This record gives sequence, C-alpha cells and structure tokens, in this order.
Amino acid sequence: MKKIFKYSLVLMAFAAAVIGCQVPEMTEPQYVPGEADNAFCYGVSFPKQDAAGSHTFDPEATKVITLTAKRTNTFGDITVPVEVVDTAGVFTVAPIVFADGQEETTFDITFATVDEGGKVKNGVTYAATININDTEYASIYGSGAKSIAFNVMVVTWQDFLDPATKEPAIITLYEGWWNEVHQATMKFYEVDGIRTCFLTSIEKDDDGNPTGIWGDDQNIGMLLRWYVADRPSGRDPSKTLSHKNNLGFDFVEVPKQYFGFDYADWASKPEAEAANPIYVYDYHHYWIERGYSVEDLGGSWLDEANDEGSPDEGYPMGYYDGKGGFYLNLRYYIPGLGGFSPDPYEFVAIASGFVRTDFSIALDTDFSSEGKTPVFVTAGADVATVKYAVYPGELTSTQAANKEPGITDGTENPSVIPAADLILDDEDNMKYATLLLEPETSGIYTVVAVSYDEQAKEGKDVDYVVINHVAAADTLKRVVVQVGVEDVPARYTEFDNISAFGYYVLGQKLTEVHAAVVETAKYEKAVDTYNAAVKETASLALSASALAQVNATGGYFTLATGLAPLTSYTVIVWATNGYLDKIVTAERTTDGLPLELVCNGTYTYAAWWEGADDKQKLYSDPNYENTYVLPNWGGGVSFIFEEKDKEIYIPTFYIGSDHSSYGPVYYVDPLDYYSAAQIEADPTRGEVSYIDDEGVYHFHFVLAVSAGSFGHFWETYTPDAPDAPEAGAPAFKIQSLGQIVESGKLNIPNNYVEVERDAKSVKVAATVSYERKDNSVKDFRVVALPSVK
Repeated sequence: MKKIFKYSLVLMAFAAAVIGCQVPEMTEPQYVPGEADNAFCYGVSFPKQDAAGSHTFDPEATKVITLTAKRTNTFGDITVPVEVVDTAGVFTVAPIVFADGQEETTFDITFATVDEGGKVKNGVTYAATININDTEYASIYGSGAKSIAFNVMVVTWQDFLDPATKEPAIITLYEGWWNEVHQATMKFYEVDGIRTCFLTSIEKDDDGNPTGIWGDDQNIGMLLRWYVADRPSGRDPSKTLSHKNNLGFDFVEVPKQYFGFDYADWASKPEAEAANPIYVYDYHHYWIERGYSVEDLGGSWLDEANDEGSPDEGYPMGYYDGKGGFYLNLRYYIPGLGGFSPDPYEFVAIASGFVRTDFSIALDTDFSSEGKTPVFVTAGADVATVKYAVYPGELTSTQAANKEPGITDGTENPSVIPAADLILDDEDNMKYATLLLEPETSGIYTVVAVSYDEQAKEGKDVDYVVINHVAAADTLKRVVVQVGVEDVPARYTEFDNISAFGYYVLGQKLTEVHAAVVETAKYEKAVDTYNAAVKETASLALSASALAQVNATGGYFTLATGLAPLTSYTVIVWATNGYLDKIVTAERTTDGLPLELVCNGTYTYAAWWEGADDKQKLYSDPNYENTYVLPNWGGGVSFIFEEKDKEIYIPTFYIGSDHSSYGPVYYVDPLDYYSAAQIEADPTRGEVSYIDDEGVYHFHFVLAVSAGSFGHFWETYTPDAPDAPEAGAPAFKIQSLGQIVESGKLNIPNNYVEVERDAKSVKVAATVSYERKDNSVKDFRVVALPSVK
C-alpha cells in the first residue's frame, strides 16, 4: 500500500500540470562540444615544487623566491602572459621566458621590507597566486597546473640565551625513551604570541659532520611552537584562553616531523621496500592526523589544552617551566605500521644558565619478597623531605591528591623520609630512596607521598602507587609455575628438531605469564639475570586463552621455531599470581643438520699410525662454514678441518689415542703451534695444508702432546675414482715414534673432554624437594629524568 500511495501522488501531480499549463514538446538531449584546445598551444604549466608554499625570511636574507615552469611545445622563443593576484601589491614577478627548444625555465618573485623601501612588515603573512589564462599558452585540458600559489613572512630569528652569559644557551636533551643525552642550541621567532622554535644539534660525528637532535648521522633538528601570550578561543572568539597550563607554565606543541630514522619491517616486506620513516609529534597533532579536526578537539590547541581534553585521556600538552626547562609529551608513529608512546614528559630539554628548582616526586613498586613490598621513591634535587601515608585499598588519583593537606599538617598520621635518607645521584641530579613496607596482612594498599622544601610548610608535589602486598606468614600465595622442553611432536610434520623444539608451561592460579626464547649465551652474559629475564619477556605476555591453558591440567604447549642448528636456547618464563612473581627457565640445544657425503676415499697415515684406510668417507658439515669431516678416523674420532680456496686449516683435536708416557695425542695446525722464529729457522714448518690439482688432500700437522711434539708431518686423503672397486678392511698400526723432538704451543680446545667410550650408567643418590627461587630484586633504584608535574 505504501508504494501504491506514493505512485498515485506522482500521477496526480502530473495530471494537474497537464491541465494547468501546456506541456512542452519532448526533445532528445543535445551534446554541446566544449571549447577546443588551441592547436598550437605551448602547454605551459607549473610542476609540483617545494617553492610553492610558505616561505619564512630573515630580515637580512635576500628576498627572492624562484619558481619553475615547463612546457610541452618547445617551438620558438616565448614570453608567457600571466595574471598575478597580489592584493597587498608587494611582489614583483619576473617574466616567464622560454628560449627556442627550452622545455623548462625558472623565474623570480621579489619583494622588499619596509626598511628596504617596500611594503612587507615583520610578522605578517603575504600571499599571491600566479595564473596562466591565455589558451595559446596553457592547455584547457592538459593535466599540468595552470596556477601556483605561495606566501611569505619576514621574521627576526633570535637565539635562546643563557641568562648568565648572554650567549646562546646550551640545551641538554634528555631522551628518556631512548635513554640518550644530547646537546643543542635553539633559535626562535615570535608572531602574535607564538614562538616558533628550532633546535639544532651542536654535536659532531667522528668525521666532524653535524649530527641530529636524535643522535643520528643526519643533520635533523626539532621544531617546537611555544605559546607566550593568551589567544582568542576557537569556539568563542569573544573569550580569551590562557596560554598556561594548570601549573602556570607556557604550553608547547610539537608539529609532525621526521624523526631521522627508518623502521625496517624485514618480516613482511622485501628488502627494497622495508624502510618506513618514523615521525614524531605531540598527541594533539597525532589526533588531527587520525581524522579529528581542530573543531572536534575544541576549536584550537589552546581550547583543548585549557579543557584538558583529547580523544584519549592522559596525553597533556607539553610546556616550558619558565626556568629553562621544556617538557614534551611525544608520540612516535610509522605510517601503515603503528606507533608507540613513552610516558608523558619523557623528552626533557634543559637550557644552561637558569636557576632551577625541582621538587618532583615519583613512586614505583615491585613484587613482595619475604613479607616486604618495595616502594621506590625518585625525588627532585631540591626536595628536602618526603612524607608518606599508607591506606588500605586502591585510591583514585583525585582521592590521593586530596590526602596532601592531611599529610602536610599531620592529621593523616604520615611517616617521614628525612633528608639523610634521600640519596643524591650526581649523574642525573635526582634523589632516591627505597621503602620496604611490611603491612601485617596481605592485600592491596595505596601509598601517597608528598615532597617538601626545607620549611615543609606546604606540599610541593604529590604522587601515589598501589601495592599488592604479601605478608611473611602468607605462604599460600607462593607462585607455582614450571617450564620444560621436549622434541618437536611428530604431528608437526613441517618442523624438525634442527630449527625448532617444543616447550610447555604449567601453573596454578597465575594472573599473568610472559615467555621468551633467547640464545643461552646471550642470557648468561647478564650480570643480573632476574632483571634480564624481566626485560626479555616484558613485551611477550601470553594471551588470555594461553594463560587459561597454563592454569589448566596439562598446561600450555607451543613450539619455538626459526632457530639456528647446534645452538643452545633458554626458555625464560616470568609469571605472577598477582602477589608474587617468579622466573623459571629451561635449556635446549637444537640438533645439527646432517652431514652431507662428499666422496669415498683412502686416508694414508704417516705419523702416529702407518698404513691406509681405504674405507674413509669425507663429509661436509652444513652447520659450519667451509667445514669438512672425516668421521671414525684414527682412534674412532672425527677429523674436522676447514677448507677455502683449496687451502686447509686444522683446528687442534684429540686423535683418540694416548702416548704411554705423555698422555693424550693431538693434531695441531703448524701455524697454531710454531712461533714466527721457529718457522723462520725452518720454513717447512710453515707450509699450509692444501688440495692439489688432482683433488688429493694434503694435511700438514704437528703431532703433539702436553710435553712437546714428535715433529711435523704430512698425510693424504685421496678420493676414489667413480668406478673404484669395493674397499677392503682398513689395515694400519701405531708407529714407534720415540722421544719428544721439539716444543711449541699446544692449545687444547676448551670443549675437549676425555670421555669413556660406551660408558655405563652409575647410581647417584638424590633427594627431591620444592624450593622456591629467591624473587628479590638486587637493585631497587629506578632511574628517572628530571620532571615537574
């Protein structure tokens, strides 16, 4: 009924039109051709260029902008007629002239300041547009731009000065996220209460070239905008917005700019396309790039900053503290890949020559150990004392801040950290203390701390931290977690034990588990293995579903893949039940790639043994570069050597046989055994093992024991011909070599272990118990940058 009713109304309206007026005769729509392009058009246009846009000039600089024009028809000498839209009448545009055959040309736009007899004033933006309207010169339908716009502003750059020396201040940059310190100077110009600032590094690389703000090898600086005066509201221009934050400090913004580094996403892109530029800016500019307009954010930066609002909470605008300190809240972003954010004010710039005070305070915590929960206090250099109070339960930030008056006047029964217990670190000029709190019962508590000057009449700064305490008597909250390694199960047909292994994690009532697989050699180098384990696993938390498996019967199982052969790996698991934490590890060495047969042949002994073994096989070892193996050689060992470009090197090895008086016998490469003087005295000692043109291997070695050597010898290995007969049984015997004839240097390999072949098992007494690993952190100090809240 709805469709019928609507259609009926249309018919009624059409009938009324027929009755009320004459219906015009219906005609087919006619095609009207557009204006034809000039057959002899020169096709002049403006290519895309950096000179089109905004220009900032120093008053002393030459006032000229050079633009580029091009044409498609290069016949003849021409001067292009243009329309210049210059409402202020400040620009002089030179003719656009092409010589015969010339495809591209440049032309200048000049202007003069008031001091130079022109109209341009400092701090005022002047804009102009150049249009090519004549169709003889610009194609109607061509793709090239037929107009170009630009603007200029003349400003006076000033140095940010050291108030003590009146010279450019040395600005020290503390990059908290990157844990680096650099130095720079800063220039700025001011227009309408906004200082546009540019930081330039004063450091140089090893070749004497200037480096960048971020410590890279490119001369990349940093752009800031610093508000020094109130401005009209973007929402309501009749209202004035403060340029200062709630602490009374000037707002500072960071527009989007290149960071100076690229991120290489090797995993998902080919090498040629793997570089991704990293950009840095503050959150206000970041949200604009994400699609929020300035109006969405309140009309202007200051509207947003004054309201302390943004699409996400907790990202305040940067500021200048009035005493030479710039505190920036940055976002690093890689288009198409994502970004990362340090804590607010991780990037701090401190200028020289200012008298500064720092009453900041910051608290941090860690897991309980032996009935004590640590609270780490980091305070500014000017903090004289700290008072704190502990509250049951979890307070909000507002509730914690509201405790400050009571802590100051004593009604909240605070405890005091005296000046003597706040230890100043000369390197970062911060004070540190560690509280080991011992509440009688387990539970959640909030610690609120306030910093004071020497008079302690009012709190200077407040911070709080929530702790999850485990009392000494509460043994039920121990962390139960295990990790183990095993072969790759047969069901994983695409993996093997050479490049992978399996591992499992078992636990009970765990709230968070992190797991990492690292090379054992790297992990064992760490002086503090607890903190090394926390660092390695920090970003590798198991998912909620995997955590559920950990806590379930049977545990969680996965594979470590993409591993190198014959390499030891350690699985590190950090786990917590919300009260305590624990680290457990398991070690596994991957299998090696199988040896690859090169040929069969005959090894002819001429030193310790005499005779020939015509059943000797030669293999290459794909686990090591240029490495070959003669297995079951001599005394049943493997003769391993390296060959490159037909030259052979023999790493020292035990031949599998002992001398009756001198013990184990070794083959040693002569260049490892003899000194330069010994080789000079007898050059035959320095001859290198090699493969001759017939393919025969010639091994030159020293037959050595710990007391010296029996001399240097040559032995050969001859590969079989393709149609060689079946080999017979090997026949060789130990020669009688007599006494030691010379000495040198015998470097027994570190991995040499004398092992009983075909060893039998033995009984070993053992007891089984559960002993919890000590969780205590050895170094409680937390390094922090200077900050003002």
